Order: sequence, then C-alpha cells, then structure tokens
Amino acid sequence: MTRPERVAVWRPVRTAAGPVQVERHIVHIEDILGRKPVALALAALLAVLYLIHAGTSSIWDSNEAFYVETPREMMEHGTHLVPTFNYQPRLNKPPLAYWLVMIAYRLGGVSVWSQRLVIAAFALATLVVVWHLAFRMTASRVVAWAAAAITALTPRIFVMGRRSVIDMVLLFCVTAVVYYLHAYLEERRPRDLIWMGVCLGLGFMDKGPVAAALPLIIAAAYLAWRREWPRAPWGAVVLAAVAFALIVLPWYVGLARTLSVETIYRLLVVENFGRFTVEDFGPQRGPFYYLPIFMADFAPWSLLFVAGVVAWRRHWPELDEWDKSRLVLLLIWFAVPILFFSLSKNKQEYYILPSYPAAAIALAWLGRRLAGAARPPAWVPWVLRGVFLLGLGIVVLSYVVGRQILDRHLLLTITLPVMAGLMALGWIWAGGRRWRAALALPIAGMYVACLFLVYEVIPALEKYRQVPQLAAMINERARPDDYVAYFATALPSLCYYTRRPILELFYDGEIHNFFSRRQPIYCLMRKDKLAVLEQAGIPYRVLAERPFLSIRARSLGDMIPGMYANPLCLVTNQPPESAPSAPVLP
Repeated sequence: MTRPERVAVWRPVRTAAGPVQVERHIVHIEDILGRKPVALALAALLAVLYLIHAGTSSIWDSNEAFYVETPREMMEHGTHLVPTFNYQPRLNKPPLAYWLVMIAYRLGGVSVWSQRLVIAAFALATLVVVWHLAFRMTASRVVAWAAAAITALTPRIFVMGRRSVIDMVLLFCVTAVVYYLHAYLEERRPRDLIWMGVCLGLGFMDKGPVAAALPLIIAAAYLAWRREWPRAPWGAVVLAAVAFALIVLPWYVGLARTLSVETIYRLLVVENFGRFTVEDFGPQRGPFYYLPIFMADFAPWSLLFVAGVVAWRRHWPELDEWDKSRLVLLLIWFAVPILFFSLSKNKQEYYILPSYPAAAIALAWLGRRLAGAARPPAWVPWVLRGVFLLGLGIVVLSYVVGRQILDRHLLLTITLPVMAGLMALGWIWAGGRRWRAALALPIAGMYVACLFLVYEVIPALEKYRQVPQLAAMINERARPDDYVAYFATALPSLCYYTRRPILELFYDGEIHNFFSRRQPIYCLMRKDKLAVLEQAGIPYRVLAERPFLSIRARSLGDMIPGMYANPLCLVTNQPPESAPSAPVLP
C-alpha cells in the first residue's frame, strides 16, 4: 500500500481551487493521524455508533425479522441448504446472510444481539475498506478518516448498519470489489483480480445477480474509459471466474438436486430479473425517484457533494491525469447504482446504498484539497452555511420529537444545545479565517446527533414497539394447535417471538374464515381493522391494546396521540371463560 507523501511546507501545489500554498498545520494533522493511539481512538469512536444498544431494541418488522428468524429455523431443522421462514421455504435470496447469522448464533446463542453483531461487523468492515481505498487513492490520512467518518455518518448507511445484514454484506462486497479493481490497476498484481472474483462470489451468494452486476458494470465502464481491455491478464481473469464459480455453484447445484431446476429459475429469473424488468413490488415510482432520495439519505453531505461535483467540473483542466482517473472511478461508482435502479420496475430507497461510499471518498478528497487553499472559493462559505442551517433545522426537529418520547429530558437539554452550538459556530467560521475548521464541523455535529439517537432515542422507542410483549401473552394462552396470526399489518417478527408458524392474513375473507371456526385464534391487528369483524357480525374479544409505533413526517409534532388512537390489538375468537382477559394498558 502506498504511504502518505510528506508534503513540503509552503510548497506551491495545484488543487481543484488553483495554485495554492499548502499550510503547515495540514502536515501536522497527517502526522497526528498516523499515531497508533489516535487511530485506535478514532476507530473506536466510529465503532460505538454501531454497537451501542445493538441488542436493546426489538426486531424491526421489515427485512430484519427474516434474517433473525430464518437462521434460527434452519438450525432447528438441521439444514444449511434450504432457508425457511415461518416454517416454509424462503428462496427469494441466496443464503450467505443466513449462514453468517447461524455462525453468530452458534458462537453467541440465538438472540437479536448475535444477529446485529454480524450487521455491525460488516458495517465496520466496510468502513475499513473505505479507509484503505481513500488512503490508496490520495495518500492522505485526513482524507481516509474523513471518508470513513462520512460513510459511517450517512443516514441511510447508519440506519441499515443497525438493522439489515443482507444490505451491509452487499455494501461490503461492492466496496471491496472496487478496492481490488483500483489496487490491480495501480500495482498490476493478478491476485487482486482473484480477490475481486471472491468478493463477487460472496456478493452473489448474499443478494443474487445484482450484487455481481453492479461492480462488473462499474469495472467495465471504468476500464472502457481507460482503454484497459487489451492489457487485461486473462489468465488471472479466468482464475477470478473460477474463484467465483467455486463460491456460487455448490449451493445452486445442491439446491437443484434437492428441490428442482425450476427452483433455480424462480430464484434467479423471477425474484431478480423479474423485479427489475416486469414485476412491480410496492408503489409506482418514476425514473427520477432516486434524486430526492439521494439528497435526503446522504444529507447533509449531499449538499456538499453536489457543490463539489460542480467544483471538480470547473477545475477539471487543472487536474493531472492520475487525479482525473481516480475521480472518474469514483464518479462511475457513484452513478452506476443510481442509474441501474432508476431503470428498474421495483425501486426501494435503500437500493442505491452502494453509491454512498464513492460520494464520501470524493467529498473527503475535495475537502482536503480545499483545506490547502490560501482562501476558499466563493461558493464554499455559502454551501457550508446551508449545511449548518439544515443542521439547526434538525436540532429543532429533534427537540420536537424528543420531548414527546424521552422520559429523561436532561440529556435532551444537553445534547441539542451542543449540536446547536456546533452549527452556530460553523456558520460564523464559514465566512471567516477559520473556514478550514468549519469543514470538519458537519462531521462533529452528525456524530453527536447519531450518538444521541442510539444512546437515548432508540431505547426510548421500545415502549411503543410491543410485539414482543404481545407475543409473550400469546405464548401464555395459546396451545400448540391454536392459530396465531396478524391481519393487515406486516409483523413477521411475531414468528420469532412465538417460535411457531404464523398465519399472514391480508384479506377480509381470510380473517372471516378463521375467526368463524371453533379452533382458537390469537391475532394481532390495528384497532381500526376490528370493523372488519364487526361488519361481518363475527364475535371477538380484545385481550390487550398497545401503542403502535408509526412515524409520519406530517405528524411529527403530535406523534404520541396517533400511536394511541389506532393501537395494536391482540384479538381472539374465544369467550372470556376460556381466555381470561388481560388489562388494557396505556
């Protein structure tokens, strides 16, 4: 790996802002960041964001429930080949994420904490790869640590890094492929191509064909731009393909022999290409859906990134060929996932997650070059002030939400003034002599915000997430042959908490059918859905009501009444004599 160059003090260099003097303190910062205790402290600061209260909160009823329960069922059944969820085969994704969680279960026991430790491990591994890639590209520890911090503090990565193992594994694999691509082009080591094949294979076993398609498109576009195809070491490429095949083929062959070839067809074609080209999952979303998603999910860095791209374009002729090549790789890496999924029929906000590390490295690199300028370009103070103004808005919003859900207001009254002070200080410094220090304040402000979120807000939300408590009530009452269900509200975590098959009911006729039987049923549904039973004249009994966490942007100022107005109810078809009622708690 290349080492940072010792930049001569006050030596004129050419940056994106033009010929400037490199200031003495930048060299000092590079030296400080090179000290092992400092590096360990910074790494620990980033790691705690993904580890604090990792096992405190209950399962998020979205993708996380599948990756907690499926490995548990596979261990229960003694199988590693066919994933199951709700005691039925689940073959919409390959099993790597399930296998990783199974390993964690065997080492640390079956728990939400064990599963989230896997998520955190891959989130932190991604930060390590981002650090090394940024350092290799720029020979600057300032850029490497800034890129890692921006990646860690990107809202979408931060959220998914605490709840989605499959997306963190994908992010790691795509980032690693780009790292080895750059390493190969820099040092021409065939083994880097083989490692690319390994990472592509792991990504394929995690997310399917899309995990290989994205980095291969990135590599193909970049190699075409560099006109590298004639010089490719095809022997190493063949070895990379062999490594890919050795990782991918055994499971697919075993699955085809155990089930059928049609199963492989449905997994690869229907569940992957079908989602992209034909099938619509969820609401209709236009071709420009990801533009506002990027601005929100990469905030506040998105404002700086857009301005930075304009700055890079303006000063493109001043860059040397090596800088241009590295920048083009980052821009291709950033653009490919956004363009790829913009063409997809099925669009989800987290699909463009692989774009964010590229944007983080490019932004950190730009910040380093700007910091070496004698004075900032005219646009820098205004963009920074826009970021700090956005930060003040987040502070106000945090206060509005925090005063409703937090029982302890002391930390709220300490944390938010600190954040507001950082934003106000940044506003002042952005237009003065300390504008370089203002470049780092968004990182400090975002860190304080994320730390407050994981330390205080996430645990406080648990009193509004009552599926584990309601599942415990079901376990106390339900016999092995009784029905357990949820209706019109997806609560897949109920399967994990009850350790039994769950009926997933979404249509009125389904719930009419099961509630009309003599066999007992215990069902979770929102209170407004009780009207479905009332209108059909079907008797029912509400055993418990609990507030239901529902966060909507339009109702942030009045969240709590909404959670109690339409609570989550545990309902049964059994009369009071056979199912004694539990008190309705607020």
